[in-house]
Amino acid sequence: MLLANKEAVMTALDTLNFVAFNSLANNNPIVVRRCKLIAKIDD
Repeated sequence: MLLANKEAVMTALDTLNFVAFNSLANNNPIVVRRCKLIAKIDD
């Protein structure tokens, strides 16, 4: 039973598609200002 579960996990991993990570850091000053404001409001 354990072997069948391991095979099911491996087939699930084989079907995954990987994409490049886009950084959330943005150099746009408006976006940076809005993020700072959101952080202050959240506090």
